[in-house]
Amino acid sequence: MVNLADAKLRSLKTLLLLIMLFMVVATQLQRVSAAQQSQYPTVLIINPLSPTNASTFDLNTVDYPINSTFTAAVYITAVTNLTAWQVELAWDNNIMTYATAWIPTDNVFKPATDNGATLIQTPPATDYDNFTHTGYVIMGCTNVYTPNYPNPWYPVNVENEALLFYVNFTVAVTPNATQTLSTNLAILKQEPNNPTQGYLASFVFIFPSTYETAVLAEPAEVSISGSQAVSHRVVDVSVTGITCDPGIEPGFYRGYNVTITTNFANNGTDLEKFTFNLTETYNTTSVELVKGSMTLLPNSTDYYTYVWLMPSNLPLGNYTIEAQIQPPPGQNNTQADTFATVIYVDRTLSPLEYMGYLISVALTSRLGILFMIYAVGVICFFSVLFARERLKMRSLKLR
Repeated sequence: MVNLADAKLRSLKTLLLLIMLFMVVATQLQRVSAAQQSQYPTVLIINPLSPTNASTFDLNTVDYPINSTFTAAVYITAVTNLTAWQVELAWDNNIMTYATAWIPTDNVFKPATDNGATLIQTPPATDYDNFTHTGYVIMGCTNVYTPNYPNPWYPVNVENEALLFYVNFTVAVTPNATQTLSTNLAILKQEPNNPTQGYLASFVFIFPSTYETAVLAEPAEVSISGSQAVSHRVVDVSVTGITCDPGIEPGFYRGYNVTITTNFANNGTDLEKFTFNLTETYNTTSVELVKGSMTLLPNSTDYYTYVWLMPSNLPLGNYTIEAQIQPPPGQNNTQADTFATVIYVDRTLSPLEYMGYLISVALTSRLGILFMIYAVGVICFFSVLFARERLKMRSLKLR
């Protein structure tokens, strides 16, 4: 009976340690995820014939009649330790159709292949949606450097811009003299709170991580105009919201990450590129967190995510998180140039308080509930064995 009791006690201790380990691992995974999200390389589409590398293709029926082709170039910027990429493009198939796509020798992985790495690319995969008349093409590429086996990656760094691939399209329409037909050449990526988490249509791999890393996307716009078409441009971009997520923590604490997601919208008629800055303000003192840029297609939305590691010496109190855009030339609506929200930076929880919170999170999560059901089942099993052993011992005494 003593051995059974000892075994039961050891089992209970093991379960407690497993629960604590489960909580610690969940916390660390959350923090690692936030750290990985702090790097967001940008994928952009440019017109290689544009002297300013613009993301617009202004074609006319004289130079680009039906069945003529033009080339779009897809680049990547600001990425460290890149080992693989995948990009999916979408467009209106009534305006233009896919012709071909290829990765040139001077692509982003040229430093790796020049040093003996082997380029591995997936053949262009194309698709067409009969309901929305949307065309799709997916391209992907990585490199393998066998001397690094079993981790045969040759990471590359991009400071400015590096070429991913070229894609040719065929003009599919002929507008009349006063008409302009246009389509968005979009880079598809995952949206926040997408039910299909874990899938990104456009993503990169950052060494040594084996998880997909999201990208910022700068799309392009293709317009095909008749000989007498006149453009009526409306400029209207805005910042539409800010959300702050402390992750697994129950609040915002000094020394912890907070994920700030800023949403933007373009309600104008053309593709627009603009800059913005994100600041935090305590009392009257403002500190710039990040300055970035955004490119939006007409009648579209996008978001920018920044992970702020709050300094451990921050004063406690309310902080105003504000995003402000610098409107592009021609914008008259300045009422939606800024958006702000307030968070309260609190004291850090004690280890006992934090452990209690983690346990409460586990009890309310699906995985945590299953784990606790398993733990209760094991405890009940040993309790039944213990009770049966006591009944046997009592029966022997009565005899």
